[in-house]
Amino acid sequence: MQLTVSSLAERPEKFEQVVGVAASWPEPVLNDPVGNAHYGRIATELPEYVQFAEDEQGEVVAHA
Repeated sequence: MQLTVSSLAERPEKFEQVVGVAASWPEPVLNDPVGNAHYGRIATELPEYVQFAEDEQGEVVAHA
């Protein structure tokens, strides 16, 4: 599998796919009050720090 890594600042059209990855996280991660308080802000306020990987078909498979 060939992956391409980009930031949201470079590829803002991938915003919905990138933030949608969080829906696949395990239950303990989804119930973190500190993470939940800030997670939504990072992608919109600091897109240069949101990295993601997409496969050959353009599907987002990971993000950090």
